[in-house]
Amino acid sequence: MDKTVTILGIETSCDETSVAIIEVKNSDTRPEYSVLAHALYSQIELHKEFGGVFPALAKREHGKNLAPLLISALKQANLYKEKDAAENISESPTEIHSEVLNILNREPELQKQFSENITNLEAP
Repeated sequence: MDKTVTILGIETSCDETSVAIIEVKNSDTRPEYSVLAHALYSQIELHKEFGGVFPALAKREHGKNLAPLLISALKQANLYKEKDAAENISESPTEIHSEVLNILNREPELQKQFSENITNLEAP
């Protein structure tokens, strides 16, 4: 029996923010992997003047760039729905939804970007 799984990968190293969307098709013989999208923002130029990574700046840049990178990757993978078009989706909150809201509660900049661009995420 064939099964397809879509995986969202988010990476924030010291000076890069990256989002990837991978599709895995599991057939009876062997899995097939496809990269549907990849978006990357490098902070190397921002940190040059400090002679290395400046942690407070890196954290701020991750928060500022994650939502736009996610939207870019979703668009590349043809998975992005405009906020207005997605407003009619009614899903009950899940454990994952609650976990996302807890994370966003600790990161106000990221929460603001998500609430402006990603549907169904209300401020906690």
